[in-house]
Amino acid sequence: MIKKIIISIIVVIILVLFFVGYSHFVGFEEWKKQTYAGFSILGILNKLGICIFVIFGLLALIKKYSSKSIGKSITDNIHDITYVIVFCVTLTLIIPLIISNVPFTWFICQYSIISFIYIFGVSTICIRIFFNK
Repeated sequence: MIKKIIISIIVVIILVLFFVGYSHFVGFEEWKKQTYAGFSILGILNKLGICIFVIFGLLALIKKYSSKSIGKSITDNIHDITYVIVFCVTLTLIIPLIISNVPFTWFICQYSIISFIYIFGVSTICIRIFFNK
């Protein structure tokens, strides 16, 4: 149980550092731009989907080209629903930080469930693509 909590905290820290680093070097201004076909939240969810795909792709490369013990550990942990839910909740809570002009409570009431379902679906599909047992 303690191992799951520690790994969950590490995953959350890595995700937060990724988004802080991304916002520092690139910024989220590009993510907020709207086209005639997209709304702000939809554009952000689509771009988060791409980020999730890249993250799982990198994990698959690490699994493939690392030692057997690291690869087995990644495969065993990635299929644990606890880690997937922590990953999805963390990304869902990062979205209001990207949309800076929206109050956090308004986001939770309006878009949190939709965002969680979208991120959970993309994560599940990526796990099935890259880490099929």
